This record gives sequence, C-alpha cells and structure tokens, in this order.
Amino acid sequence: MKKHAGSILLIVMSVSVAMRCSVALAQDASRVKITGRVIDDSTRAPVVNANVFIANSMIGTSSDTSGSFVLRNVPAGFYELVASCVGYTMSTVKLQLTQGPDQQVEMHLVPKVLSVDVVEVLGLQPEVWKEDLKTFEKLLLGSTKEASECRIVNPEVLDFSTDPLGHFRARTDRQVTIENLATGYRLHMSLGAFSFDGRWLSSDYRIRYEEIQPLDTDVRSKWSSRRDNVYAGSLHHFFVALVNDELADQGFSMFDTESLGKVMGDYPLYELKRYDILKQSSPNEWTLRFRKYLVVTYDRKQIALEGNQPAPEPRRFREYSAPGTRLRSTRPMLSILSLPKGSVLIDSHGQILNQLALRISGDWAKEGLASQLPLEFQPGSKR
Repeated sequence: MKKHAGSILLIVMSVSVAMRCSVALAQDASRVKITGRVIDDSTRAPVVNANVFIANSMIGTSSDTSGSFVLRNVPAGFYELVASCVGYTMSTVKLQLTQGPDQQVEMHLVPKVLSVDVVEVLGLQPEVWKEDLKTFEKLLLGSTKEASECRIVNPEVLDFSTDPLGHFRARTDRQVTIENLATGYRLHMSLGAFSFDGRWLSSDYRIRYEEIQPLDTDVRSKWSSRRDNVYAGSLHHFFVALVNDELADQGFSMFDTESLGKVMGDYPLYELKRYDILKQSSPNEWTLRFRKYLVVTYDRKQIALEGNQPAPEPRRFREYSAPGTRLRSTRPMLSILSLPKGSVLIDSHGQILNQLALRISGDWAKEGLASQLPLEFQPGSKR
C-alpha cells in the first residue's frame, strides 16, 4: 500500500511540475523582444543615446553607439513605441506585438529647427521664469494632495512663453524627470506640446515610468493604497470603463450639453449611453465623438464644497439632506470634455492616442500627472 501511495505521490508531483513548466512556457511565449535602430531622418546617421520606450509604461532603454536598441520581455499586445533625443522632435510608432519572431522597428527622428521665438523665451528674466514654472507645475502636476508630493527634478530644461492672447506654453527638447512620492514612481516625460488658454489645457507627452524602491513595508503599503485611490474616478479609469462597457458598474454617468452654462444651472441634460459616442474603428482603436461638451460624473468619490458654494453640477445630481434645507457639503466628481478636432482615438488600454484632440475641464483638469499611473498598474480588485 505504501508503495502504491508513493507511486501516486510521484505521479501527482510530476503532473504538478509539468503544469508549472507549461504555464511558465506559456508566459514566456507571450513575451516579445523588440529590436531596432534610431536614425536621423535627414542624414540617415545613427542617433546615439536616444530614449526608446513603450509609451506610459515601465519598459524602456537607450540606443547605443550604432543607434541600436533592444526591449526584452514585452507582453504581447498593442502599444505605442516612442523615441526621443535632445535636438529632435519626438517620434512614435504603433505596434501590434504577437507571439513569434522578434519585432524589428526603425525609428526616424526629425531634427528640430530653433525658431526666433525660442531665442526670445531663453532671454526671459529669472523672476518671470520662476513664476512661469509655478504655473506649469500646477497645470502639469495638478492641484490635488498628491501633486504637493511631486517635484520636477530638472526644471532648468524648460522654456515658457505667453502670447498676446494670454495663451501659456511650455517647451523643451530634453526629458523632464518628475518624482512622485505620493504614488512611488519616477516619471521621465518627453514633451511634444503644452498650452493653456485660460480654460482648456492641451498637452501632448509620453512618459516612461520607473518604480521607486520603498524604504520599508509601510511605505510600500501607503503607495499601493494611494495608487488605488488616484485611479478611482480618473480620466484613465473612465476610458477603461468606457471601452469595456462598464460605466454604470464603475460609477460613471455621461451627459450631453451644448452650453457650459447649462451644466451649472437648472437645465435638464440628456444622459448618453456608450453606443451614442463610442465606435470601434479597428481591433485596438476606438473613436470617441460627441456634439460639443461631454459631462462625466463619478459618484463614488465626493468633492468637498467650500462654505456656501453652490454645487457646480446639473440639478439632477444635487443632493439635499431634507426638504427645504440647503445643499449638502459634498458633490460627486464632475468633469467636462471637448473635442477641438471633432473626435479622439482611444486604445484598448484606455489611453488617448491623439492627446491634442481632447480638452479637459473640471475635476479631471485638477489631477494632472500626479494622478497618472503606468500601463502595468492594476487596481486592487484586479490584482
């Protein structure tokens, strides 16, 4: 009997080992290696020390003396590959990674031409530049509690300007490094465009994330909790829920309006469904299109009102503690989107593929980079 028990145990152990090996092989098979070169688009010469990374992820490297680069262990899927370097315009390529041979890519970087207005910006007085930096930090990082725990490590690489119409702009041809001690990430940002006209923020950038190693388990636990908190109700959370048709389950509602005044007043708003505004344009891309303004509310995160401030939200979302009493002191999150180009593309990760095609106002405009997380992040309920 003992002999048979031992045989059965051996068989079970062998099957267990085989299963673990097959799982490991399946995981390895779903990983892809990307190889390629970064070259100057005009001279065809290799670009040395260019930053090459999967947009908004923790996967990245630098090109060597021959312009070559290798990215290993990239999960199969749809991504945007980014290359940037001092003196060049940022370049992006869409990739569909599948199991099989290594993916080979050639990235072309177009040299930047220094314009007259850039020279003028460089001549600004230090006091003016410092004030512009404060404006940029608030617009980029946000005005939340998490934003107060972020800092730009190399602000000296930034230049600013304000045109006669009051439009504020920032630019740089270097990577901007940001430390976010609220969520435990170091961000390396390649900036394409950044402008603010007094109401709408328009920006185009790509980020490579680097996880900061926590000093102890308490810090790790705090960062994990913060990441879940900033994700809940964020713009990225909304787009993920929209693509996956989980808006109601995730606490989001959408409304259509042609006037911002109607958002704040006692006007009925038409509630939208996913099929009203979202169409799949390819296996990995979705087109978001609506009339003038899209109002989005998130009822699982409440925003505190100051004093007797009226709730800046449609009447149907105002909550009273009892008949005849004043409005309660909190309201659901509320944000407003507009489409200056008529539509915007979103991928299956919930990422915006053409950032300048979207303008943001309301609570989402206050969040900024302090509330953004890498592609690898999974909320607690899905880990």
